[in-house]
Amino acid sequence: MMFNVVVFEDNPLVLKSIVSTINWKELGCSIAGAAENGNDAYKLLHEIKIDIVISDIKMPGMDGLELAKKISEMDLHVKIILITGYHEFELARRAVSLGVFDMLTKPLSNESICSSVNKAIEALNKESKNIESIDSIRAPDSASSLVRHTFAYLNQNFVKDITLEMVADEFMVSTNHLSRVLKKETGNGFVEILTKIRMKEALKLLENPDSKVYMVAEQVGYKDYSYFFQVFKKFYNVSPQKYRNKFL
Repeated sequence: MMFNVVVFEDNPLVLKSIVSTINWKELGCSIAGAAENGNDAYKLLHEIKIDIVISDIKMPGMDGLELAKKISEMDLHVKIILITGYHEFELARRAVSLGVFDMLTKPLSNESICSSVNKAIEALNKESKNIESIDSIRAPDSASSLVRHTFAYLNQNFVKDITLEMVADEFMVSTNHLSRVLKKETGNGFVEILTKIRMKEALKLLENPDSKVYMVAEQVGYKDYSYFFQVFKKFYNVSPQKYRNKFL
């Protein structure tokens, strides 16, 4: 997988150096665009798919912090690397709240840029693996009839406001017995299993670029969008909106 990198730098010599003197292919990246001012940089965000942004903190039109704020508001799934002067470092610390991934101080070196990009790639790969780790949510092959029927029931009814008591009543067993058997045979509790099923379905629904994120929350059993957001972010280390934006 090649990662798309964009470089925003108002000094044309520095911009050219970053773009042309680093072996981007060796890093598993390609330069998807470049700009010498913040306004052109902002336009690029709407025109191409971007994975990593390398931007100077000081640019005409729109500075790096403003750009990071725009990216945060757009909920783009990108890693932002800001370039700062030594005296600007305190200012750059504000960028943490804007989702900036890393900060590099001048004078730059190709080694420091490559190191930061590699860390960004590792983070992107980790997020991708977290998303791919939830395979088919089904009972283990060795599971008892009760557990297999419970999984089937949850897969068919996860949209409902379902509880352990409801499932236990469905199969005429006590809640304690059902909870104990599920944990023993799967290693997961009732809520963990139900949440995994809902999260797997949410991934499928979010791959539709026309999907509305708040509607996806309802379609997988969450009436409270903010709670759905928290659960999804905890599971996949990415917000539902950022995951959905990958398919736009």
